[in-house]
Amino acid sequence: MGTDVLQRWISDPYLSDRRIQSIVESVAAKPVAKYVVLDDFFRPETYERLRESCLRSAFTKKQIERFDSHYEKLEEVDLELFSDPEWHRYCANLVGVKTPLLHKQSTNFHRHPVDSTGFWIHRDDVTDQRTIAVIGYFNHDWKSSNGGLLRVWREDEALASNLKPIDVNRIRESPQLFQDKRVRCSFFGVGDRDYTLVDQVVPEANRLFICNLQGANFWHSVTPSRERERYSFIQWIA
Repeated sequence: MGTDVLQRWISDPYLSDRRIQSIVESVAAKPVAKYVVLDDFFRPETYERLRESCLRSAFTKKQIERFDSHYEKLEEVDLELFSDPEWHRYCANLVGVKTPLLHKQSTNFHRHPVDSTGFWIHRDDVTDQRTIAVIGYFNHDWKSSNGGLLRVWREDEALASNLKPIDVNRIRESPQLFQDKRVRCSFFGVGDRDYTLVDQVVPEANRLFICNLQGANFWHSVTPSRERERYSFIQWIA
């Protein structure tokens, strides 16, 4: 299946109708956040093209004040795959997006410095701007001990009796909190909520993460990284 653009970029197994249907069913079975993690996703030659483009980029420093986090970003990536409507439909199909797409997209390369502080639990959905999130990683031989893990969370319906709220404005003072599997915090004008860890994704080379942002259920965080720079691209599709 797929257009010439998809066939130039994506590894053959991920263009198989049978494999695609298996992924669709697996994502649909997830009880909350609808996402998938795909390894060895790009063809070797197109992966290397992406990676080299990322490593050669002239990054601009950014800061997200509410997380007291710093990272570096290339404002826009202009490659044929990311603007192809068939690519948008491909991603939408995998993670169960049912509404018609506007075929709006924004793609950036990111570089997180050595000993990056990471990002606390948050959501990325923005109406008419972000329906699908796609993250690709460029970090060879990356181990979980290097940090920089994408953590997926579930918002719980009830508060646990043994948890104390975390002051998200002082999160850098308590890096061990990024290791907890259940936490309580209050932010974005919302009262105390408990969150339970669902999954962790190691940012290994040629690994792709695709998530359906509809329904506002994609709560996630990124743990602090250690010793190495961490490279990725992030695409928003609407």
